[in-house]
Amino acid sequence: MKHNAIAAAICGTACMATLLSSCDKEKTISLPDKLESSKWESFSIEQPDRLVISSLEFRDATHADYTVTTYDVDENSYADRDKVIGQTKTEYTYTYRKPAITMTPTGEGPALNGSIENFSDYNLMTLKTADGKTFFSAKEGAFFHDWK
Repeated sequence: MKHNAIAAAICGTACMATLLSSCDKEKTISLPDKLESSKWESFSIEQPDRLVISSLEFRDATHADYTVTTYDVDENSYADRDKVIGQTKTEYTYTYRKPAITMTPTGEGPALNGSIENFSDYNLMTLKTADGKTFFSAKEGAFFHDWK
């Protein structure tokens, strides 16, 4: 039951964001010239009472942090930001040659290669491990992030 409520809340938020952004027809999304100062996030629900947020934050022109945070879901089916169950962080150096991205961990973690694909109202970043498995995938666009 909690799983359905969480999914409904997240889908409702995404639909509302889509409706609000669709009113602004003048906004055009293109591939970013740089990733610096951008943050890409994706989420998943594990078990009925755990929300996992994966984020990739590009700190500067060559350094990024990949963070996975697991939150407990409260009795109202909302992720409680004060109830962090676990968090892991991997630091990377990266190169971005539009649209290709290459990421090398500075410590433990997989090397990643991928790209950003442009759609009419968002960009999709997909990063894969050496064996071709998708490691991270996230959308950014008119209703997700304004590129600088």
